[in-house]
Amino acid sequence: MNLTPRIGLHRGKGFVGFMIKKQTRSVYSHASFLVPGATHRVLESREFKGVQLSTLTDNDKLLVDWFAIPSMSDEQFQRAFDFAMSQLGKKYDYWSVARFLTHTPARANQRWFCSEFVFKSIAEAGLRLLARIESAEVSPGQLSHSPLLVQVTPP
Repeated sequence: MNLTPRIGLHRGKGFVGFMIKKQTRSVYSHASFLVPGATHRVLESREFKGVQLSTLTDNDKLLVDWFAIPSMSDEQFQRAFDFAMSQLGKKYDYWSVARFLTHTPARANQRWFCSEFVFKSIAEAGLRLLARIESAEVSPGQLSHSPLLVQVTPP
């Protein structure tokens, strides 16, 4: 059983984080991948920046819950991470985030919001974190409900 931290779910404190948590009725406002072998580096899709590599401060890490995917092999995670890395520089998906407010259908558009990005990357490796839901419909809080995720200690 592999309990290596793979996904970070963030409890953001800023205005955007507050609005996401309020609208999705969750404690989580953001999702990211932990870079393999790192303790402070994440791959994420952020508003105003799009898909990027970021460094978390020690204070940032206090607001992150880390999750492993015990059923995911290292090879599968590498495939998911490789797909995610291939998306570096793609723009943030503001329209799909607005969909959470308007309840309109989402569309694939080569842009990503955080949880959509994490969910789709893992799906590219052959694992569905949640059944009967498309990547553009997944909020950070919904990711935490995946039966495949196990909360683990911080890296």
